Amino acid sequence: MLSIFSADLSEAITMDKVIAKMDNEVITLSDYKQFVSQTENAYDQENVDEKLLREMIDERLILREAALKGIDVTEAETEQLISDFIDQNGINMYELKKNLEQEGMSYTEYKKLIKANLLSLKVIDMEVNSKIIISDREISEHYNRNKKLFLASNERVHINSILFRLGENPSMTEITDLKIKSMKTWSLIKKGEPFERIALQYSKGGQGNVDVISGEFEKGELVAALEKEVVMIKEGDVTKPVWTKEGVYIIKLIKKIKESYSPFDKVRNQIYSALHDQKREEKFNEWMKSLWGKSSVKIILP
Repeated sequence: MLSIFSADLSEAITMDKVIAKMDNEVITLSDYKQFVSQTENAYDQENVDEKLLREMIDERLILREAALKGIDVTEAETEQLISDFIDQNGINMYELKKNLEQEGMSYTEYKKLIKANLLSLKVIDMEVNSKIIISDREISEHYNRNKKLFLASNERVHINSILFRLGENPSMTEITDLKIKSMKTWSLIKKGEPFERIALQYSKGGQGNVDVISGEFEKGELVAALEKEVVMIKEGDVTKPVWTKEGVYIIKLIKKIKESYSPFDKVRNQIYSALHDQKREEKFNEWMKSLWGKSSVKIILP
């Protein structure tokens, strides 16, 4: 059962001040500072961070559980991990010891820390990791429930278009001529003239104010007025002339391409890893809660 006591604020904090109790074991301020100094956390020299203190208690509870389960780490295992670290970082033993010395840690203390870490990993592997089971059904259901997470390509349309382009600050005469030109073109298409033939004529004609544009566009990439018309027609159909700031478009919808997703087999391992991490965190938290529940822990904050 957890209880938190507030000590007298006027009481001076000394290096051996007791800040927590675990059954018959005490944790002092100096223990806490040593623990924090071995992490990458910057810490306040005068105050105790309760979150970090709880992490320290977690570690001690895990090591205690390892002792109760008879789990141990051999000297060879510790030396092997240190050797692997040296190889991975491209240094030698002399450089490692020199770096440790600069950080205020002896090689003996370092080995002790490595052994404790290995011990923690061993007991966690036995009590948590070994009990994680993920079935093929769970993976498949996760894929189907969260298909949007595996989107490979968005919905898009393949279009061909003729653009009767407006010049800058067009006159009423220019606007009227453009309107007549676009309506005549659309009328020809409606009467059966192939869109592609007309588009080819414009592209070869060298008319400076007419562009022929073809391509694929995702939803939202087209101007709103164009997208609205394209959505309403079927493959092979042609829109009526659509006015935009650029000018007048006549668009033929070649194909509507549905959104696609990464195949299940391609993302199966990714889903397995995500589910494994989620279950591991849940089981680890449950296990730690049980370790706290089996011990009488008191946190005494100044």
